[in-house]
Amino acid sequence: MMRNRFVKTAIVALLIAVFVTIRIWKTGETCLWFDEVFSVHAASQPWNSILSFIALDLIHPPLFYLILKAWIAIGGDGILWLRSLPIAFSTLAILPLFLLLDELKQDFKIKALMLYMLIVSGSVLKYSLEVRMYSLMLCLSLFSIWLFVRQLERRTSILPLIAVNLLLVYTHYFGWFVVASEVVAMFVFYRTNRNKIFIMAAVTAVAFMPWIVAVWTAAGAGSGLSQNIGWMSR
Repeated sequence: MMRNRFVKTAIVALLIAVFVTIRIWKTGETCLWFDEVFSVHAASQPWNSILSFIALDLIHPPLFYLILKAWIAIGGDGILWLRSLPIAFSTLAILPLFLLLDELKQDFKIKALMLYMLIVSGSVLKYSLEVRMYSLMLCLSLFSIWLFVRQLERRTSILPLIAVNLLLVYTHYFGWFVVASEVVAMFVFYRTNRNKIFIMAAVTAVAFMPWIVAVWTAAGAGSGLSQNIGWMSR
């Protein structure tokens, strides 16, 4: 029994080591591209004006930029340090993935397979190296799904799920798809405990309203989407 547990732990440790090594290998050999440069530029704004600056961009909520600003204050704006932030979030995402699989009562083989799929996924690798909000969104999405399943199975407090979903929608607008999928899943597959999930969605929506107002105000002041998507042909 002990030997079997040791082998499983060693396999997981090896896969995680490969996961991290692939991400840090030659990380500093490519320069920042335009969107990453914008992330750093946004994070360089003063605290008293950073939110209004981000609102003018229209297309992303502010959480990642705020975290990046604090990250730069700690370690500077060197490319290795900058890219270590998304790498850290993508690595942290392994934790809620395993917690979710435990909640779904999946065995070790499934856990190893899921971790392997994270390692070989080109899109996961690409976006875990960019100084953008995508690895944070992945991490928070997995935490949200785990807490959702945990709440349904164990009738735990809804507060952690509300907190994570607030962080998620303030990270990326697509976080709302995760919130919506949880409401739909509750409605379709479960007949009890629906009130808590509806309360979660309602609280998340109300708490997001200040940012909606900020973006609406920025758009009314003349900021438009053409600055971000105008380069695309119809």
